[in-house]
Amino acid sequence: MVPLATAIQRAQAAGRLAHSLSINVEPAVPYRALFEVLYTAGQTEISHFELTEIAAMKRTVSFSPPTAGFAIRPTEGDAPQALHFVGVIVKDGVSLKTAFGNLRPGCDEIGAGLATPRLLNGGIDGLGARECIERTLARKPDLASDHSFTIAATPAIPFHEIMDLVDAVREGSDGKPLLPDITFGVAR
Repeated sequence: MVPLATAIQRAQAAGRLAHSLSINVEPAVPYRALFEVLYTAGQTEISHFELTEIAAMKRTVSFSPPTAGFAIRPTEGDAPQALHFVGVIVKDGVSLKTAFGNLRPGCDEIGAGLATPRLLNGGIDGLGARECIERTLARKPDLASDHSFTIAATPAIPFHEIMDLVDAVREGSDGKPLLPDITFGVAR
């Protein structure tokens, strides 16, 4: 995305752009295209983003990407100090991961499988993901101080599904902040 990097660098040199970038995103934009834009902008020292969905609701998410040295999983032998929730949206649903491992269906144990399969209408089960996170936090209250949530998706997942998951996990079922510190990652 050399033309984008060049345009950002020109705007920075002219004093029209500092370290924050607002991006309007069509709901159908695939995650891969969005991530390429975010990565390219990050390489030009953009350190804060605001993404706004171009739709009737105009949902927005603001975030600062992790800095060098950020690790989702603890090093070998270290006990996790936080849960480090990661949600990965895939064709069949949402996988939820913690520093302890992948949450299996039902979210009561670590193991293989999707935490929440897609709904019958084909959408992601954001409320199911929220309930899963709340149950996990209730079982690990000593690790509940981390309010970060990293979202990743397979390349073709549309932006509106990303925003569906963002909306579901920012606040808990009680209306209080759940995982409001959102960032984005690469699905592996």
